[in-house]
Amino acid sequence: MIAAISNLRKVAPMAPTSSKCWRAMAPPSCRQKTPPTTAGAAMRENESAGKPILCENCRPTETMWHSAFVQGEHMQHFVHSKRTVVLMLEPRRLRLLIAFAENGTVRGVADAQRLSPSSVSQQLSLLEREVGAALLERHGRGLVLTPPGRVLVRRSREILELMDLARAEVTEGVDEPVGTVRLAAFSSALNRIVIPALRRLEKRWPRLRIEISELDPHESRPALHAGMLDLAVIADLTPAGDTSGSASGLLLNDPVVVVSAKDHPFMEHREQELRALASARWASNRPGTYLSDLLESAAARADFVPDVIGRFTSDDLLIDAVLERGVVALLPALAVPDDVPVALTRLPELPERSISLLSSRSSRSRAATRAVVDAIQERCEAISSVDIRDRR
Repeated sequence: MIAAISNLRKVAPMAPTSSKCWRAMAPPSCRQKTPPTTAGAAMRENESAGKPILCENCRPTETMWHSAFVQGEHMQHFVHSKRTVVLMLEPRRLRLLIAFAENGTVRGVADAQRLSPSSVSQQLSLLEREVGAALLERHGRGLVLTPPGRVLVRRSREILELMDLARAEVTEGVDEPVGTVRLAAFSSALNRIVIPALRRLEKRWPRLRIEISELDPHESRPALHAGMLDLAVIADLTPAGDTSGSASGLLLNDPVVVVSAKDHPFMEHREQELRALASARWASNRPGTYLSDLLESAAARADFVPDVIGRFTSDDLLIDAVLERGVVALLPALAVPDDVPVALTRLPELPERSISLLSSRSSRSRAATRAVVDAIQERCEAISSVDIRDRR
């Protein structure tokens, strides 16, 4: 929990407005069925005048009022003195608010965080209660941030970065990597890079806890910027990408290749060009995905329309179609396991994708984060660049 202390001039008081409200919100030390008889008249007079209500357990010199709000296992305790207001903020909810600012919709936040939309809405509503201000408002059919919401998003980034820096400074000088590192990567990077790299790392450092999520690059970037990840392995068909708020390091270049059976007629073709596959049957991803768009644009430049007879979301299913149906496909070389008996052919018309490791600037100085980064880089050095010369 984060304790935020603000001057009363900046934060509106949250005084109870009735005896009923006072009884419901007062902490156990102050809760009574009726105001104390010795001070009842004065309290009722204060209530009618809109002034704070005090019981005999409260001291005007110490506090103006106490209130407690309980939701499940979470309790927040606001203390309003004559000079300060103490707010208890939940970092996880602040991260959800930042994720909303990044995604623009509750459903987008829910999909990126693997939560239900109702759960995200509930957490954001609780955050509004914590700060005592409306953070979201209706705009057409959707929601947008209110001015206080935009302020809290900006300040939340600062707060969460300070928390990460504090954690890094506390553990600075500790030789053994300890704590939790949150890492996301896309499917083929998980299989070929991340999981092999981390398997030995966790055995070596038992106090290191690594949380892994499978996320596509368009999902992991917002999650990293929202403070929900420490590291993200991403891929771009172009070297440039949105790395604002993060540090980036290139891991390797991964060529897009033609995947075919080893006895496919294309393997005997003298000219290894894409137009030699104009009459071939193809398998591809769903329309709108980068591989589907790449096939269509590359085929158009080679002056043919590909005959696509299968579309899949899974690379494994696409490879199965190559083996069982004799089709050809485009895939990044990293997505094809070494033990699969297919041929990979690199063509000049096809690009490379750059695989990079993004880290939040506040977490990269931690010993635990550095250990994970080093392990991933060592794994990529072993892969070097994806070598397909023997995949014929």
